[in-house]
Amino acid sequence: EEAVKTLVLRHRIRDIIERVEKYGRWRVEDFFNAISELRQVYGDDIRRWWDSAWNLHVWGFHEAKYNIEDIKDDIKYAE
Repeated sequence: EEAVKTLVLRHRIRDIIERVEKYGRWRVEDFFNAISELRQVYGDDIRRWWDSAWNLHVWGFHEAKYNIEDIKDDIKYAE
């Protein structure tokens, strides 16, 4: 999440920045919208990296549903 925030600021993605300022925080949809915008700069790889990191965060941490094999598959992209 922090990497996405940094990239949004670096590339001055105004609509995302304005929404975050309006709500006073980052919402889930802001991250996904930011990734869609950043694909124009970084290509499809950034989507794969984000999806892997998001899955690790949600399914591995919040839901505790990932097993070690799931983590091994995604960790290389999240790093």
